[in-house]
Amino acid sequence: MSDQVNPSVDRLIGSLHKATVQMRQASIGDDWQLAARLQKRRALLVEQIRERLGGCALTAKESLALRTIRRLEAEITSRAMARRQKIARLLEQGTSNPSKERRRRIRQAYDIPETRT
Repeated sequence: MSDQVNPSVDRLIGSLHKATVQMRQASIGDDWQLAARLQKRRALLVEQIRERLGGCALTAKESLALRTIRRLEAEITSRAMARRQKIARLLEQGTSNPSKERRRRIRQAYDIPETRT
């Protein structure tokens, strides 16, 4: 780890943190469309950070900030997986008894494998 702070990397990490917090809030509010848009923004920020670092070591402050971001990402991922499992269970239960075609389209949209019973 380096002690020399790169202001542009520091700003990018700050923007990444802000976008990740917004994405977490969107996932809590079950606004997955917003979460998807924020993820695209985050992907660009991650790429910019990688380019700016160019193989240089992170400072202790940058490492800590990225660890915090990874914890938020894990929480978001967990929430998304739980939602996907819930949708899969509802499809299997057929609570509203949608047509086979509709169930197939929903599975395809949420990338849920079809289970044979």
